[in-house]
Amino acid sequence: MRKVMILTLFIAWMMLSSCNPQSLSFDKLHYLNNDKVLFKDDFSDEQSGWLVGISVYDLKAYSPEGFMILVNAPNTKSWSIPGLRFSDIFVKVSARKLSGPENNSFGVLCRYQDPQNFYSFLVGSDGYYGIVKVLNGTETLLGSSVMDYSVDVLPFDATNEIAVDCVGNNLSLTVNDVLLMSVQDSDLSYGDVGLLVESREEGDLAVLFNNFLVEAR
Repeated sequence: MRKVMILTLFIAWMMLSSCNPQSLSFDKLHYLNNDKVLFKDDFSDEQSGWLVGISVYDLKAYSPEGFMILVNAPNTKSWSIPGLRFSDIFVKVSARKLSGPENNSFGVLCRYQDPQNFYSFLVGSDGYYGIVKVLNGTETLLGSSVMDYSVDVLPFDATNEIAVDCVGNNLSLTVNDVLLMSVQDSDLSYGDVGLLVESREEGDLAVLFNNFLVEAR
């Protein structure tokens, strides 16, 4: 079903290439899918389209329990995307640390256009969280000067349910059904979704994701 949707979108892209890219987002092409659910994945099908790979720095791979991202090097980001396009959406995923230091960040990408332009919605095994904008390669923490702490972000190797709204200029992060922050930013209006893991002073960080969901807003 997803392959048919992608093929249809590609045809639409070719026919409407002169249009604003935002207008070609899946959630704007209602004739492609009338369901509220635009995309979901339990990662049981290794052909579902997520970016995989292995290097000296990281590993991105399907596993029997979900999708795993391992960051070997310190102060390194690694992410995977399914190659889709959305504008106004709700995204949800479950995530837990498999191994590595508690000082880390992991979560969801929204409106990913390329490695230099995206939003990330992050939590850490130490209880900290934040929303980060990367615009033309420059990182900005939105809504706060530092990452904030919440007892609602479960620490250590507990599973956290991360939910994100990217709707118009409104960006919000909810963790375990608790709204932690909501900010406004208008720099990025469309793009892919994804999963991100970031190490700090230490590497060897592994995070497992499952039950990925994208809904229209």
